[in-house]
Amino acid sequence: MAEPPLKYLALGDSSSGASSRRKAWPSLLARRLAKATGRLVSLEIAGSVGSSTEELIRTELAKLDSLAPDFVTVSIGAADVEQGRSRAEYQAGLEWIYDSVVARGLAPGRAVAISIPQPLEGTADMERRAIEHFNTIARTEASARALAWVELPAAAAAVGDARDAAWAEAIWDSVREAWTAS
Repeated sequence: MAEPPLKYLALGDSSSGASSRRKAWPSLLARRLAKATGRLVSLEIAGSVGSSTEELIRTELAKLDSLAPDFVTVSIGAADVEQGRSRAEYQAGLEWIYDSVVARGLAPGRAVAISIPQPLEGTADMERRAIEHFNTIARTEASARALAWVELPAAAAAVGDARDAAWAEAIWDSVREAWTAS
C-alpha cells in the first residue's frame, strides 16, 4: 500500500508564492521534498498578496487544523512594514502565528520561519531599517519557540523565477535534513 502524501502548508504573503504558484519557492521546495523522499507532496499555498500578520491570523491559520500539515513555512511581514505597523503590533501577531504553528507538534525543523525579503536597490533607508528590525523580531520569536529560521539571501532580492529559485535553494539547504528524516 502506498504511503499517503506528505502535506506542506506555506503560510504568508505574496513572497510565499501567492501570485505565481507554479514556480513559487514553496512549489520548488515541494518538488525537492518529493524527489528526496520518493513520496507525493500535497502543497497548500495559503499566502495572499498584501497579507499582513493580522490577515494571516484571520484567514490562513485555520488551515493548520484543517490540513494537519507535516511541514509548515511562515513568510510574513513585508505588508506589515508597508502598512506602517509598529514593532509591538508585528511582534504580537508573530507570537500568535508562531504559537499556533508550534501547537501542531511538528517534528523539530519541520516548522520554519522565513525572513522578510531584503528590499531591492533604491528602497528608502527607513524601510530597510524597518525590515531589519522586523527580521530581528521574527528571528528572536522563532528561536524562542525552537522554530527553524531561514534568512533569505540578499542577492536573491530580485523578482521573478530566478528569485524564487534562489530562495528555494537557500530554504532547502536549511531544511533538507529535518524534512527528509524518517
